[in-house]
Amino acid sequence: MKNKILVPIFLLGACLLYILSTYNSILTLEEHVKSQHAQIERINQYRFDLIPKLTVLVKNQQPDSSKQLSKAREQFVKASSKKKKHTAANKLEDQFLQFIATIQNDPDLKSNPSIKTLIKELNSHDKQVSAEKIRYNERVIAFNKAIEKNPKAFVAKIASIAAKKQIDS
Repeated sequence: MKNKILVPIFLLGACLLYILSTYNSILTLEEHVKSQHAQIERINQYRFDLIPKLTVLVKNQQPDSSKQLSKAREQFVKASSKKKKHTAANKLEDQFLQFIATIQNDPDLKSNPSIKTLIKELNSHDKQVSAEKIRYNERVIAFNKAIEKNPKAFVAKIASIAAKKQIDS
């Protein structure tokens, strides 16, 4: 009689442990995705923090371009949600590319060693961001594949864990 009760309790306990283990592995994969996204944001933040230095150097010769870039950076800094931050970062990137084109078309600015150094550093960070975005997308793919296959798909559905979106590289 005692064995008849213990067997279902043992099976239920084993199932529960398996579900918890599966859930924890999903959370670990999700944490890898979040961590990689934070890495992108950290590099972008450092990169965008260099922009005021560049605008100060260019302000006298290109006041309109400097003002527009400073305004775009301010919008990025003030963005509160992830979506707004991403939109502001894209606008800032567009403004930055226009700003760089302006500098490249001005022989005095183009030859300034301080500006050259900052642009070189910004380009280096741009390459880092691209590499980190690739790593992020790889982690998103691994996460999404994991939660699409059973038994993780079952646990993810119960826990309302959704697939992650990739970002443009």
